[in-house]
Amino acid sequence: MNYPSKTIDSAPENGRRFHAFGGGQSLACPQAFGAAVCHALEHGREVSVGLELNPDQAGPLAHFLASDGGAAAAERLLQTRFWSGPLHDGRSSLAMFALIERLRQWKQRYAALAVFVLDGLPGVAGVSRDEQMAQRVRAERVRRPQGIVLTLTGNAHNRLKPLGFAIQGRTIPAPMGVWLADLSPASVTLATAGGSAWMCAPACGVRVLEAGHDAAQEMAPAYRSLPASGAYTGQWSLGVSTASLPARGAPDPHATSSTLMLP
Repeated sequence: MNYPSKTIDSAPENGRRFHAFGGGQSLACPQAFGAAVCHALEHGREVSVGLELNPDQAGPLAHFLASDGGAAAAERLLQTRFWSGPLHDGRSSLAMFALIERLRQWKQRYAALAVFVLDGLPGVAGVSRDEQMAQRVRAERVRRPQGIVLTLTGNAHNRLKPLGFAIQGRTIPAPMGVWLADLSPASVTLATAGGSAWMCAPACGVRVLEAGHDAAQEMAPAYRSLPASGAYTGQWSLGVSTASLPARGAPDPHATSSTLMLP
């Protein structure tokens, strides 16, 4: 999985300093995102990673990242409501837990890595969830002005254009990417060529994905730039998708997570 790394490799004053990745709830999306994070770290960048986790995960996440990653530490994280509650919308998948475990390992090797909780809460003082996400990215940019920020969300959040439709007569709030367009982000949609994914529509479970009209192009892992006027700056094709089940329901998430991430 090779994300075109020119802007990640560049000096802070030259390359893009905000890379927003968006994809479905599958094994491949957190793996691909992890590969991009690893590449940036290996090339000496100061990296801040934003994950689409609820605000109340800030403490448990920090505790796990500072731990030895053992079974007890994993259980302490996974027993929180975000991971063990009734709703599993994909953000609490085994692949996401595997990514967090990988980030924990990288933090031991790279002092330049920081991880923060990105998500907001709906309806807070009239500020949308996506606007709160944007505020968190801006705060991280201020906190680490020489670094780059890489975020992983669903691909509705990292769009640089509004969704352009309403649900039950209510306009969909502007995505995070729209609020951050002045930062000239690299907004990457993680595409798959059919397969399966964990989705909530409305009940949560494994859904079969039909291959799109560009299935042949999306089958082979590759990256291509998209027109500047579009919702994303690039598309990273990851091949056939495989659903990632909730981490809390896995037989042994601590043991299994190590097999899901790239070295």
